[in-house]
Amino acid sequence: MKKIMLAAMLMLGIYSVSMAQAPAQDSTKHKRAMQHKRNLHKQLNLTQEQKDKLHAYNKDMKTKRDAIKNNQSLSDTDKKTQLKALREDSRKHFASVLTDEQKQKMKEAREKRKNHSPRTSTALPNTGNS
Repeated sequence: MKKIMLAAMLMLGIYSVSMAQAPAQDSTKHKRAMQHKRNLHKQLNLTQEQKDKLHAYNKDMKTKRDAIKNNQSLSDTDKKTQLKALREDSRKHFASVLTDEQKQKMKEAREKRKNHSPRTSTALPNTGNS
């Protein structure tokens, strides 16, 4: 009986620790995204007006994104399609707020990140033989 109780307590402890870590992962992801955003704003030397425009637009996009994600009448495929379109719209809007110089800096940063990405260096070549 003691062994069963001990096993049950151990399982409960493992479960509670694993559940406690889930929000931390989301928090870490959020912190990383916020850090990336701050670095990008600093790198591009955005004006306060640009930051304000982007903030207002991002707030609106979050509302739209949440509405799509929570829409029970949409299939997963439809949700993915609409979210992809929303991301593309966000990219276009972001670019419309930037000056030509900032767009060039953004392009250079993207190329640099792309060339140093661990995903690209470990990807297997496509030989066309499937």
